[in-house]
Amino acid sequence: MTGLWAVTVLLAVVVVVDSVAIMALARQVGVLHLRLTPLPGTAVRYGPTIGEPIVLDRLAELITPGTERVMLAFVAPHCGTCTALLPAFRALAGHLPDTERLVFAGDVDEADLLAYLSGYGVPVRTDPNALRGNNIPGTPFVAIVDSGRKVLTAGVVHNLEQIEFLLDQGRHEHRAQRRLIDIEPIEKAKAGA
Repeated sequence: MTGLWAVTVLLAVVVVVDSVAIMALARQVGVLHLRLTPLPGTAVRYGPTIGEPIVLDRLAELITPGTERVMLAFVAPHCGTCTALLPAFRALAGHLPDTERLVFAGDVDEADLLAYLSGYGVPVRTDPNALRGNNIPGTPFVAIVDSGRKVLTAGVVHNLEQIEFLLDQGRHEHRAQRRLIDIEPIEKAKAGA
């Protein structure tokens, strides 16, 4: 009888260990998914209109003479992906040329956003209509605007590579007048087929 109890206890331990291992693997798959996520399709249908001025209170105050581009990073304290990207934004801000700036923006309470971003040394702008007024589906979202606040490119971001991609698009005007993924030609081809 003691042998049966020993086997039962051993099987119970194996089940618990396997459950913990499965949970750990599921977490790692989620982390890997965030790192390897392809460029998001949400950038196609949502966000500010390319070529139009962005809607954001007091943005003009930050565009000083010599500023060519502003990277607006729309973030929120409740956004886990935003929190994961903050170190990437900080690193990127330290390597921007003098003609470019990073500005954090959001539609949450200014005190909450300032507390969330304290210590980053990056200007913060809040506007209750920041996301809705620019047709932004959620955070984290990056928009690259020129000195006239005209949107050069924009999109949802999940990793540093996507942020750098948008910044590169904004730097190259001949490529910037489109979103991350242009599916209109694909849709036209499907409709014609």
